[in-house]
Amino acid sequence: NIEGARRQNIKVGSYHYFSTKSTVDAQYANFSKRLKEHKQDLIPMIDVEDRGTWGRSQLIDSVAKLALMMEQQFKRKPMIYSTMDFYNSYLAPQFNAYPLYIGRYSTAKPQLKWGGKYTIWQYTEHGIITGINKHVDLCTFNDDKSLEDISL
Repeated sequence: NIEGARRQNIKVGSYHYFSTKSTVDAQYANFSKRLKEHKQDLIPMIDVEDRGTWGRSQLIDSVAKLALMMEQQFKRKPMIYSTMDFYNSYLAPQFNAYPLYIGRYSTAKPQLKWGGKYTIWQYTEHGIITGINKHVDLCTFNDDKSLEDISL
């Protein structure tokens, strides 16, 4: 996908689906190993959608540790992806200072608790794009944000 995107002059970045089934150190090692062969144009993203059996504080501490490891590598805070409900229930307000990519499949913009503000809003999973033969996620930047805000 990275090479195909580059052929179309599309900036690329990588994301990590956060898991409660392995250590943060193991997850970072896997993420970092896979990036070694590909230059990144965009800040990394941590996708947090499930807490398994973990409590809120264990989840927050673990995501914060992974985010710090990525920030040390890239010299920029990573983006945090989550659905609006999950973010408000388990991650806010601890990650409000991070770029936030929020899934809310609706015509209503995401409402984040404690002053959180999304950078990107994923508003549907039923988008249609010429050349792709299945539905895709569609998103938009917040009014005061742009690609520059998430570029390395």
